[in-house]
Amino acid sequence: MIAEHTIVEQHSNKEKCHILFYTKQSIQSQAPLFRDDIPKIEIKSGGNKLLYCAGGIHKDGSLIKILNSEVILVSDKDRLEKKIDKIFKKYGLEYLRSNKIDTRDKIKHPKNKVSNTNRQGELLSIVTTYALKNKGMLDEDDVIYYTSKLSQKLSKPYPEKRVIQLGKSSYKYSINGKKSDPKIKIKAELKTNWNILKSKKSTETQKNTAKKTINELQELLGSELPTGIKSLQSSVQ
Repeated sequence: MIAEHTIVEQHSNKEKCHILFYTKQSIQSQAPLFRDDIPKIEIKSGGNKLLYCAGGIHKDGSLIKILNSEVILVSDKDRLEKKIDKIFKKYGLEYLRSNKIDTRDKIKHPKNKVSNTNRQGELLSIVTTYALKNKGMLDEDDVIYYTSKLSQKLSKPYPEKRVIQLGKSSYKYSINGKKSDPKIKIKAELKTNWNILKSKKSTETQKNTAKKTINELQELLGSELPTGIKSLQSSVQ
């Protein structure tokens, strides 16, 4: 059992745990893959990630505890990465990539979308980030549409049914996976008012009111203008 060799932390949900290792060099990080048919494995490395550890309280209210060993195992980087890669391959996934291409580059360049680059994981990661960043001003159809646009850039696009599944999965996580952001309501109001400006059915009075509201809301947001709002601005101008 791995808990006998290094620190393994767990709270009340026995299907989840933290496994801690020390390495002299950072290993390859991995965002969680949001699919029901595979384990949700997330790998954080590099010293710039946040981890709630033993002695702390999980968001479900339960105490995070150490299961057995209280000493973190010092592991060889290459050996640890190969073990992780072996686990991923059990589920038809790829962890280690000899040609490490930046996530955004993978989306920009269809030629990189081959089976051994974990294209689904990259696609999910980017779509989920987009959904989280624009939370409150996107609905499920918006996220599915964004997923579809990215899928079309792949050398072999996903079938429509799979695109819908991926989009829904990312949207669901953006709604349930993070605590409420106080700016979400502001972003939602911004979207509503930009849609009023965009609509041909809106009266001049409605448009003038919307412009005034938009200016006030943008001052509250400062420089943090979401991608979805920027696209609405472009369509109005």
